[in-house]
Amino acid sequence: RDDVQLPWHKDETAAALGIAVPKKFAGGFEPKMSKKEALSILGLSGFPSADEVERSYIHLVALNHPDRGGSDYISAKIHEARNYLVKS
Repeated sequence: RDDVQLPWHKDETAAALGIAVPKKFAGGFEPKMSKKEALSILGLSGFPSADEVERSYIHLVALNHPDRGGSDYISAKIHEARNYLVKS
């Protein structure tokens, strides 16, 4: 979706890696992680396999690395989303 702005969006990093990043994200995080939010954070949908969850997780952690200006809070949400989907 072109109307999504991810909080960890870095145009130059994504462009350098050849990754298409959505433009806007409506709203913030939910107080308690839900499946919908976990899927959204990891850019997944439906019923992803454990391998799909892991690939998306690794990709996002790399993009949000502190050496690239990443956020500890966003890293925590990425980890939380992965853990939620792996355990459910």
